[in-house]
Amino acid sequence: MSTATPSVSDTKRSTGAAAAAAKSGKVQAPDVVRTPPPSAPATQAVKEEPEPRFEPAIPSDGRDEQGEQMMEELGRERREKQEKTGQAR
Repeated sequence: MSTATPSVSDTKRSTGAAAAAAKSGKVQAPDVVRTPPPSAPATQAVKEEPEPRFEPAIPSDGRDEQGEQMMEELGRERREKQEKTGQAR
């Protein structure tokens, strides 16, 4: 058995007119321009605090009648609760 190895070439065989023209040096391969992939659109920064809104329950000029009534009720309830716990002791 003969173990003759065929000669191996470092270049690939190309067939066709384009390959023949490229080998002869008459046609230059076009330059390939690579562009980076499009990046994701920038997201808005997360706001730590919400935007201030108009709150009609808080009067900006004058007394807050509703708020004062609520404070009176809370104070009255607290005093009643303290009296009940003070009498139970």
